[in-house]
Amino acid sequence: MPQEIGHRFSVWSWIVQLLLAYCAPVVMLGVLENRLDIEDTALAQVLSYAFLAAMGLAMALLVSMMARAAMREGSFIWVLPVGLEIAAVIWQLFSEGVVSTLHGLFFTPGPGLGEESWGMVLLTLPTWSCCSYSATMWWRLRRGDGT
Repeated sequence: MPQEIGHRFSVWSWIVQLLLAYCAPVVMLGVLENRLDIEDTALAQVLSYAFLAAMGLAMALLVSMMARAAMREGSFIWVLPVGLEIAAVIWQLFSEGVVSTLHGLFFTPGPGLGEESWGMVLLTLPTWSCCSYSATMWWRLRRGDGT
């Protein structure tokens, strides 16, 4: 009876997928917002989160169809971004206070305050797309679509 050879966890596959899920959706969002000249409003920020979740899902579906063996690594790419997000929240809580700093990680308080949103753009939004990507990969694995 033939034995199935187990798939080892590939760090390189994990790194490539992490970079793809972390950078590509945010770059696409930036290009889209620039092309459509979208103003910085609360609705635009909510739609940004929705767009990034959809992009993470779509990229995970595409990658899982092209490289089925990469699904296991893809389901764990959320770990590093979420760890960094938690560290940033804890650091900001202890450095300056809740109200004055956390808003820059999750939303921008108003138009014209784009410089306050670097935490959201460089940390929170990519983390959101990575979580969507990982959840989709995990779902595909649990359905039995993986190897």
